Order: sequence, then structure tokens, then C-alpha cells
Amino acid sequence: MKRIETPDEIIKSKKKTLIKNIIFVIIMGIAIYFILYMLFFDPMGNNYHRNNSLNVHYDLSKDLIPEPIQTKIDEEQFTEKVRNRTLTITKLAEYDITGRVEAIENYSTNAVSDALSFKGSNVYDYISPIDLTLSWGELALDRNAGHIKADQHYMNTERVVWLSYDNILGQKYDQNFIFSHVSNNHLISLNNGIRNELSKVKVSQVVRITGYLVGITCDDGSYWGPSSLKRTDTGNHACEIIYVTDFLIMK
Repeated sequence: MKRIETPDEIIKSKKKTLIKNIIFVIIMGIAIYFILYMLFFDPMGNNYHRNNSLNVHYDLSKDLIPEPIQTKIDEEQFTEKVRNRTLTITKLAEYDITGRVEAIENYSTNAVSDALSFKGSNVYDYISPIDLTLSWGELALDRNAGHIKADQHYMNTERVVWLSYDNILGQKYDQNFIFSHVSNNHLISLNNGIRNELSKVKVSQVVRITGYLVGITCDDGSYWGPSSLKRTDTGNHACEIIYVTDFLIMK
């Protein structure tokens, strides 16, 4: 025989169900908050004020973008706390590069996307959300656009680029000249303002980057770098690792 609940028991049962639903909603709300926080609100500074005086107009039908400017400095170290890791960043040289964007490679910038991608799996990918392959000098002129190919790849947590060029460019310049006027740049920033600017860049635009060439040590014993300190090298460790202090998409 089926037992019939008393009015008091029905009220208690409804209260229990209501409390369970409220607890469930609270837990789901907290979970959604943390997911959104990791996706959109990485704990970085925003105190970035673009230096518009660095903006110089280049008409790539005729103007040559100058060589990168590298200034020798006494090595200086500072630390950054990132995702429960302490990074020691060593400034190796002051750096100012303007170039035409030949290729772009983006990396994960938050914990959730990191978990869903082989990119961004380490702290270095987090602090350096983008690589730009840049050309300058005669190679950046409009008449040479499209003749350089930069294939950027992510291999075993290493960022690499393979540069090639077609016969049209090869007939005008030798390989040493071409490879000494193109570089792949790992761009580091822990400032949301700068990172937002980096996210806007497109292939064929002219950009200017100022900052420092660096090497980075993590408290887990790993090391990234050091940055290349010359434009004529090729192969492993020939990329520039730049701690960005200012970034401009040239107008």
C-alpha cells in the first residue's frame, strides 16, 4: 500500500529540493565565473600609454625601412610572477625594430584555451602570445611583397620559422642579403594594453617595436633564450626574443 505524505513532509521535501537547487546554482555560478575569468580577465596590468612620437610614415612604394637599432647595455635582471612561477628576465640589449609583417603566429593567452591546445602549454607561451616575422630595407618595399614565404611552426614547444623566397626575389638579391633582412620575433608582454595592440596586427602592415632583447629563466629550472643579438645568424636560437615596451602599427 502506497504511503501518503503528510503536509509537513511535503513542505520539508520541497525545502530540501529548493536548497539543493540553490546550492547547485551557486556552484555553477562560481564555476562559470572562474571559467570566464580565465578566458577574459588574465591578471595583467593595463598601465600602457602608446608613444605616438615613434610613429613615422613609410611609403613602401619608395621608402626603405631602416635597419633595426640595437643598443648595448649593462645586463639587468628583473622578476615577474606568472601563474605561480617566478621568471627572471635578463635584459641583454635595448632594441628598436620597424618592419613589414610577413607572417604571424598566435599562441594561447589564457588557462582554458591552454588546456584545449598543444600551444600555450608552458609559461613562455603565455607571456609571449605572438610571433611576428618582419622584413625591412629593400625587402619590405611593395615591389617585393609576396615573394617571401615564412612558415611558422610549433614543434615540441619550440617556435621555429622556415624562410623561403621565389626565383623573382632570388634573381635580385643573394641569400645572405635576404636572410639578414628578415627576422622572426617572439614578443613578450605582461601588459593587457600592449597585448591588445599585438592582437590587432595583420600581415603586410608595418609595425614598430621597442623594448629589450632578453633571456628568461624560470624557477622550475627551464630557460628560454637567449635572444639572438645579430641579424645575420640562422638556425636554432636565431630568433629575437623581445620584451616589448611599446608597439605601434604604423599609419
